[in-house]
Amino acid sequence: QRLTPFTVGAARITPFETSHDAAGSIDYRIDAAGGSVGILTDTGLITDEAADVLAGAALLMLESNHDEECLRSGPYPYSLKQRILGQRGHLNNEDCARALCELAARGTKAVFLSHLSTDNNLPELAYNTVCGALSSAGFDVGNDVRVCVSRRDKVSDMLVLQTDEADAM
Repeated sequence: QRLTPFTVGAARITPFETSHDAAGSIDYRIDAAGGSVGILTDTGLITDEAADVLAGAALLMLESNHDEECLRSGPYPYSLKQRILGQRGHLNNEDCARALCELAARGTKAVFLSHLSTDNNLPELAYNTVCGALSSAGFDVGNDVRVCVSRRDKVSDMLVLQTDEADAM
């Protein structure tokens, strides 16, 4: 069942369910005159509905929670590892990278890699995995698609996009 889009001021908000083990887990796409932003965290996979809702969003906040090898060899108990690795857990770097390649082909111009695990990921590892996949798919990273990593300990970098929809976002 699809959730109902709504408006806040001049912005259209489109909610969609995520594949997570928390009840009522949803994320959003926000469209306004200045452009479009999609948010997708707390998900073990990107559903067809999420991919369709996010298609064409200029900017994404996309979960890149863990490196699978770091998680498997890390300190978490087996049951927690299985939860995180499951389809209702959290998105790993490689799945994030594959999804971003598809979304970039559908119009995404920039991404903030988000919800990185402090124990099972490194910002450099997430960044390199995503950029490597984008490059392999034929994207010019930095020009076709900007990749930033959301910071845990301070304000993230500021990103200004020039879009077809507006002068700046």
